Amino acid sequence: MPDSQEVSHTNDSVAQQDDEQIDTFNVHKKQNTAQTKEELKEEKEVQEITQDAQSLLRQGENTDSKNNELPDQLVLAPDVPASFPGGATAYATYLKKNLHYPPVAFENEIRGLVTVRFLVEKSGKISNAKVIRSLGFGCDEAALKFVNTMPTWNPAQKQNQAVKTQVDLPLYFEPGH
Repeated sequence: MPDSQEVSHTNDSVAQQDDEQIDTFNVHKKQNTAQTKEELKEEKEVQEITQDAQSLLRQGENTDSKNNELPDQLVLAPDVPASFPGGATAYATYLKKNLHYPPVAFENEIRGLVTVRFLVEKSGKISNAKVIRSLGFGCDEAALKFVNTMPTWNPAQKQNQAVKTQVDLPLYFEPGH
């Protein structure tokens, strides 16, 4: 054992159990006043992270107090989600008219789900559409075309202000639909 530890055996703590003797040992570790280099490094990292967080909080306060506008960043949990203009009925109508089942998928009797992830900007404009769940056979391309030609959405809201947010839109492809 290292020199910095002192071990004392306590004889009065000895117990008898199933013919085996159990010894109890008390270990006393002497306190070392000097921190190791690793402990100092960890402490410094914690201080830097804390300072960075405080700085970001101050920046947020300054942004809000200057013009009462939220920063132009992605908001994943808005108070009101982004929505298709006209609501669910208008979306269903748009979907029927504009999502085309690809001929190669029809020929191969492909059916299934394509999920497209895109951003709805503060203006409601659609951007950065990409397939996150693929089906192939032309369905991915048809899904992207559908999303990229959608009209401007109603933007998401956070604290009664329009914000940029992310939408995952599942699109089901099936022959005859």
